[in-house]
Amino acid sequence: QAINFLQRAKDAFEQAQNSDLCLKATVHRNSLLQRSEILRAAQSTGLFETASVEKNTAKVAASLLEENNLEETATLINALSPLLNEYIQSKLDENIVSRIKSF
Repeated sequence: QAINFLQRAKDAFEQAQNSDLCLKATVHRNSLLQRSEILRAAQSTGLFETASVEKNTAKVAASLLEENNLEETATLINALSPLLNEYIQSKLDENIVSRIKSF
């Protein structure tokens, strides 16, 4: 349902010709869609699918950071964390998530 609300917000911002808010809504919506994809990948055992999800999640996280949406960035990374090995999990938490939480 949140995805639908963000789509409606994006449409309204487009109509109002507010490109900044339109971009923010689009990026946030992409993050919610990516979290759904992460859930599907967690139920799968395919390494190829997991690698693809990791790559796409990194792209979405970078977009979120560009839009200064720190809370959603941390949420997205935490959603991906169970698919990653312990070393990568700890590095993401140490270098990104913990720093976001300090803001």
